[in-house]
Amino acid sequence: MNKTIALNEGEEIHDLQINDLFLIQNKNGYCFTTESVLLANFIKLKPTQKAVEFCAGNGIISVLVASKNKYKEIIAVEMQPNLANLADRNFSLNKFKNIRVICDKVQNSANFLDAEYADVLYCNPPFFTTNIATAKNQERAMARAEIFLPLEDLIVACARTLKYGGNLYLVHSSERLAEVLTVLKRHNLEPKQLQLIQPKIDKESNSFLVMAKKGGKTGIKCLPTLIMYTKNGEETEQIKKIYQRKGCHS
Repeated sequence: MNKTIALNEGEEIHDLQINDLFLIQNKNGYCFTTESVLLANFIKLKPTQKAVEFCAGNGIISVLVASKNKYKEIIAVEMQPNLANLADRNFSLNKFKNIRVICDKVQNSANFLDAEYADVLYCNPPFFTTNIATAKNQERAMARAEIFLPLEDLIVACARTLKYGGNLYLVHSSERLAEVLTVLKRHNLEPKQLQLIQPKIDKESNSFLVMAKKGGKTGIKCLPTLIMYTKNGEETEQIKKIYQRKGCHS
């Protein structure tokens, strides 16, 4: 870890307890969720491939992806300057190479990314429509609700940026599963893998992971449901494996 990196007011360095990784977060702003970790574990990237992340936030997903995969280049796109700055510093903190941050709106991606640039694209987008946003501060609200990035706009940008045959990885709210799959198919992004996420074994799914292929053939593989905690609140073996630890809760 680069111990010389400076921290701003409200910032803390967290040990991710995965692959000796660390992350700067502002306790008063947006902080990453478990869905980010699950999405990062879902993503597959080859050494010759270029990847793009939309809605990068503080860079947590690209930090994890870069630590678990070999890659040619990763570009992380985040519209909020304070979060883009955090992402850039987190890549430096963990000494990653060939990762750069672009601070701009996803809708503007045609201005800084060539069409069919990416082999792989991944995103943890805002889950909620603006009328149900509950976050009290603007940074969290923008990360959680579609204030500036409607789902349709996101998928249009993803379809444009991905190469034909490229893979898009998303995590989203289970309540919007049908909508997400419909929008993906409308833009020639064929859902190929789907995995529901349950917070506990006796609770309904609240989120899901999906991989869609640009120009892919019809046919989806439904993976076993990912259950995070037992009835007693203990991490399941699935989660322990993802976090690469035993009996250690985040």
